[in-house]
Amino acid sequence: MLRTVTIFPAILVFLAPVAPAQILALKEPPKSRASATSTARAPSDDAARALALSFEDAVRRGARDECMALFDHAAILERASKGIPATEKVKKLFHEGARESWNADSGLVGYAIATVASGGSLRWLHFGDRGGEHTAVFRLTRADASAPEYIELILAPRGERGAVAIDVLSSTDAASCSRVLRRWLLALVADAGRTLPERIAGEDRSFALAGRTFETIDHAFEAGRNADALAAWATLPENVRLDPSVVLSRLRAALAAGPTTFDAVLGEVHAAHVGDPSVELLAIDVAIATNRPTQALDALDVLARVAPEDPYREALRGSILRDLGRREEARAACRRAVQADPRLEDAYWTLLGLAIEGQRHEEALTLLTRMDEQFEIDWRGLGDAPAYAAFLESKEGSRWRAKFASSR
Repeated sequence: MLRTVTIFPAILVFLAPVAPAQILALKEPPKSRASATSTARAPSDDAARALALSFEDAVRRGARDECMALFDHAAILERASKGIPATEKVKKLFHEGARESWNADSGLVGYAIATVASGGSLRWLHFGDRGGEHTAVFRLTRADASAPEYIELILAPRGERGAVAIDVLSSTDAASCSRVLRRWLLALVADAGRTLPERIAGEDRSFALAGRTFETIDHAFEAGRNADALAAWATLPENVRLDPSVVLSRLRAALAAGPTTFDAVLGEVHAAHVGDPSVELLAIDVAIATNRPTQALDALDVLARVAPEDPYREALRGSILRDLGRREEARAACRRAVQADPRLEDAYWTLLGLAIEGQRHEEALTLLTRMDEQFEIDWRGLGDAPAYAAFLESKEGSRWRAKFASSR
């Protein structure tokens, strides 16, 4: 299922009276924490690992306050507002709007907790580097086995031995929290009648000057005039039009006009060589949601060329191949997935389904035993599932029933 977000998550939301609702929810830390945060150096590996594991664990337990305490809200605001002149009134509105959005249930932390609580998972994958800054990369999956979302925390030292997240980027938005807030602040300054000084240049100036076009797009979309909204996108300067967050917004508007329009716009995006993983993740989600598995495989192939490897995507590929009846390819993909990451429960379920369908009862028993050892699974409904009847009547099934009964 596609994640429900504002249709223009990283751009047009800054025209609203408050900051975008899907921005990461944070709890404002004490003032002293801001002064303890520095982006000049990376935290130690131990400190970064401790933060990453703490975030993963707190989301799993639904400990919202613990999650929020891992972020330095003052540092994010500083990154968002650096170099932008604003009146005290605008600053107050900006800070209040940002805080409101951070604490919303639809914020990234609230969404991650709700996703995991409903059967999804959050897993820390590895450390990375983004523009010279140290990051911790996580995979967020949903219970519907759609494309994963990748969350990247930008880390800095906290004191001598700690670490803190000073920004965050989600593949659903293709823009960091501070960048979304910065674009919103530029709009607030412009709406207040201030003329931005000449020193504001580059991306800041481009997005500020494009504000009215974004407003036109927003109004057209809200009125259901999708063709007008998409036409207005074509008038944006190229550096704005091809920004990944703008591309995502355009694709979501195209999807609202129908899968055919979405495919056409996606073709234009590929022709422009945007090459952002967020685009392909959305394409996978749309293909799955519209029951077009071949297109989902195509998007997975493109994603493999523009993003680091992730065994979960091989598990997803295996599930799609199974739906297409390409069973041997599905088995190979899932085996690659569990070899790279034995914790991928979804891949085991696909392998088990393939073994059951092929009446490979010994293989099914091996998989069931391995899954029972590695995961917390309630097997009580297995005996009532018609698909498992032949297996349960076999000698391997009898061994499983005996093992299951003795272990419960």
